[in-house]
Amino acid sequence: PRHRIASEESQKSTHPSGSRGGLRVVLHSKGITASSAIMGNCFTSALERDVENLKAQLTALAAKNTALMSEMSGLTEDARAAVAKAAAENEAALAAVMNAEKAALAEKEAAAAEMEAALAEKSRVAAQLAAAAVAEQALQTAVAEKDAAQEALLAEQEASLEAVAEMKAAKEQLAAEQEAALEAVAEKEASQKALEAEQKVTQEVRAAHEAALKSVADKEVAMEAAA
Repeated sequence: PRHRIASEESQKSTHPSGSRGGLRVVLHSKGITASSAIMGNCFTSALERDVENLKAQLTALAAKNTALMSEMSGLTEDARAAVAKAAAENEAALAAVMNAEKAALAEKEAAAAEMEAALAEKSRVAAQLAAAAVAEQALQTAVAEKDAAQEALLAEQEASLEAVAEMKAAKEQLAAEQEAALEAVAEKEASQKALEAEQKVTQEVRAAHEAALKSVADKEVAMEAAA
């Protein structure tokens, strides 16, 4: 009965529904794939729980082997053979569990490495996007500054043109005023000359009138003298 119990327990430990099958179920349920997005403490905690479960299974199998070896001294030859067979099966199960543990750890380490690489790539892309955003902002700022400078230059040019137009208008007005002043001077000179000519004519008429009066007076004197 003892070796049958040990054999049944060893078979349970190697059955697909036992620890190895349970390990595969755990790995499958955790979704350990290259595209997994589970990182950080959750991933580390799951890995630690799986390792602790495997260690507990190893400890239980080792205890069973120790118990079987201690019981072999009081058994018959056939019983010893059965116990030895059960012990061998337990050792095989132990080796299978160890291999499963190594495979699980290797798979999880590979998944973690892939996730770290994915995060690094994501960080690199994010950094590139941030740098591109900064460059775009700088370009927009430069374009805005250039547009502002062009607008200021256009405003200055427009103001200069307006100032030139005002100066031209003022110059034309001054020229018109000078021409009007020259015309007024010319008119004044002409009026002065006309006045002088009129005065001269008046003087000549007065002199002629005086001469005529004198001639009449002289004639009267001569007539009186003759009479």
